[in-house]
Amino acid sequence: MSEELESFAFKAISPQSTLIHSDSVSFLKVPGFNGEVGILPNHSPALINLDAGEILLQVGTQTDWYFISEGLLEITPDSVTLLTPYIEKGSEIDENRANQSLDRAKRRLENPAESIDINRAKQSMHRATNRLKLHARLHTKSI
Repeated sequence: MSEELESFAFKAISPQSTLIHSDSVSFLKVPGFNGEVGILPNHSPALINLDAGEILLQVGTQTDWYFISEGLLEITPDSVTLLTPYIEKGSEIDENRANQSLDRAKRRLENPAESIDINRAKQSMHRATNRLKLHARLHTKSI
């Protein structure tokens, strides 16, 4: 009979470096293309394509939020590895920069020139919107 795990190892790797590494993650939520995916210890093995969005990482009683631009997640019963071109800690999101990216993408979509890649502008708008949503989640004061 297999032993129930209480946590799993997690690594987030980008071209710059391994940004997150923990051996005691109790819960992970990621943005799959078909909706959010929650991962607990002993999860079935899987490969999941990820969309731009929020990642919630729970280690014990601590919860951290991150933003990814997209990625690929490999899940085994005792570990999860995230490969992503870009990851940013939620608390470090620059709201002004995200707003500028959103405005720039909207302008490009409203007045497309022949040299503008429409799909790239849509992806940029999607990323900026998701960064701003995470920033708002972390900076909204509850009453």
